[in-house]
Amino acid sequence: MQKLSHEEIENLVGSCIRLLLFQDMKKLPVRRKDFTDKVFEQYKGNNITSELLAIVKERVPLLGYDLIEISRNNRPSGIYLLKNRLNKDHLNQLNMKFREERLSSYTLLMVVLSLIFINKGKLEEDRLFTQLKTLNVESTYKNYQSVIKVQLVRQLYLKRKKLVGRGEKSKWIYSMGERSMIEIGKRIVVEHIAEIYGEPVDPFIIQEIEESQANNSLPIVGLPETNGKG
Repeated sequence: MQKLSHEEIENLVGSCIRLLLFQDMKKLPVRRKDFTDKVFEQYKGNNITSELLAIVKERVPLLGYDLIEISRNNRPSGIYLLKNRLNKDHLNQLNMKFREERLSSYTLLMVVLSLIFINKGKLEEDRLFTQLKTLNVESTYKNYQSVIKVQLVRQLYLKRKKLVGRGEKSKWIYSMGERSMIEIGKRIVVEHIAEIYGEPVDPFIIQEIEESQANNSLPIVGLPETNGKG
């Protein structure tokens, strides 16, 4: 993959993951040929499929999945599927966690920030609301969509950015807002996720967060973007 830029690699990996997730929603496998025809079409002949799928395999656990290649006749088949890493006890624990009679805005925020974090820091609005519906949030917080789209964005707890693709329907993308970075921080979000799953915090993730914070200064809450204009 020496001829590909870092941006090209990231885009291709993201496209692979989206294809896997889309097919997983329909409970269909993804064949190696699907990656070649639908994702790597303009890169045919570069022999990059294996290397990129290796990166995908490292990334999907962050979304709660393992990438599995089906073995047939004790040989790799080139057919892939996603396996949910959460067992039934974890899933039940998640549902119980959010089936509270009174779900505060802070609790809702922590749920959203957790979903954003495990999706590599960005999450499409449709997918966010689908995941919240799976967690049964709407049974205790009827207007959660409005709170997320208006209140939490206006308070700078969440960023909501419109992404317009060529020939595609525009999408709204959520990420962690400046106020969340200052008042909560990624470490608290990681600890929240670990508490829900009943597992210890991964020290390597904490180290990565601390190093990232040391190398990046946070924007000041309340100041508008100037876009470089005086």
